[in-house]
Amino acid sequence: MTTPTPIPAPIRAHAAPGINELARRCVGCGFCLSACPTYDLLRDERDSPRGRIRLMTDMMNNAHVSARTVTHLDRCLGCLACAAACPSGVDYPNLINQARAHIHTHHRRPLIQRAWRFLLTWVLTRPSLARPLLLFGTPLRTLHRLKALPAGLRAAIQSLPTHVPPPSPIDGGHTFHVKQPRGHVALLSGCIQQVLAPQINAATLRLLHRRGFTVTTVKGCCGALPHHLGMKNAATGHMSKLLKSLREQKFDAVIYTASGCGGTLADAPHLVPSSRADWLAHNVHHITPFLAAHPLEPDAPKPAAPRIPPITYHCPCSMRNTLKQEETAPHLLRQAGIITQTPKKAPACCGSAGIYHILQPEIAHALREQTRAAIDQTSGKIIVSDNIGCLSFLAEENAKTLHTAQLLDWAESGTKPT
Repeated sequence: MTTPTPIPAPIRAHAAPGINELARRCVGCGFCLSACPTYDLLRDERDSPRGRIRLMTDMMNNAHVSARTVTHLDRCLGCLACAAACPSGVDYPNLINQARAHIHTHHRRPLIQRAWRFLLTWVLTRPSLARPLLLFGTPLRTLHRLKALPAGLRAAIQSLPTHVPPPSPIDGGHTFHVKQPRGHVALLSGCIQQVLAPQINAATLRLLHRRGFTVTTVKGCCGALPHHLGMKNAATGHMSKLLKSLREQKFDAVIYTASGCGGTLADAPHLVPSSRADWLAHNVHHITPFLAAHPLEPDAPKPAAPRIPPITYHCPCSMRNTLKQEETAPHLLRQAGIITQTPKKAPACCGSAGIYHILQPEIAHALREQTRAAIDQTSGKIIVSDNIGCLSFLAEENAKTLHTAQLLDWAESGTKPT
């Protein structure tokens, strides 16, 4: 099998340095301020990466975790635009992950907050629970207008989909063979994506088949949602189950489609120190760069070029700052003959950020409006992205959203996505 282009995601050491040691690299230059969406919006030093690092070190040097510190660290999107802008190489992802884990262990949030966070991470990481609850909740979407409801609950109701598609027969535990395979890959079914948009995995399977790969779909959540909230035990539990599922067969690579999972999958050795986790971190690939490294064979059958309207590509912050693959999808789409535009002057993050848009709805919706305004300045008829969170959050009734894999499948097969 041809070795795919490696994804430069941040793979941590098993024994990560502590917050104080990591924070010493910050020289306070302020380059991060202009890159940070929350600082740009709120203009509060404590809501900048530099200010948050100071709050983290104060927190570690004091026995008490103040509510003020928790508020400002909770407002961090985790978009990592600051890490990309930092000239000193501050490992901000490690800093914010450790700080949130410390808060989760040493700070007692109000009961409603604790229950809400637990419920969201428990349900959204388990498709068997998420599907029936979303089916039940979808008719209640209009209730988000009730001002008497808590802001977080209104945001959760507003984010409910207008339609929950039926489950896909391909997700979880099935192997799809090809004649004369060039390799055998695992396709992670994921958690909430397979409920909201199972057609993404179906399109990915077809793309991989055309390139000669036998594909086994693997159930399991990587634990990104709880990991980004500091719930290390829950994240470790999910990762352990996923690693166990991947042990059942020998794979040449592991493929995922939600770019927001990339950092956590690369963090596997830090969550579950083991040789298998090391293997995963070095062999896991988002579908888009994997396709770039494995183009169709020159003699592969091609349909008549379908009439695909111009599209606008929204690059997720996880694609840009974690995976370092900002230009990969636009290049593939243009190579497929699709008129592709990218918005100018969009914020570094659309505001979705996992469940951030539910926990911090005011900031998230302000960033969403900025992002949509930038997208509206283009002439694209379809919004395309590489992350289910962005696609769901940016969706509107008059705007179609598709994953990059769906659009490439359309270009290669001639069949329009439903």
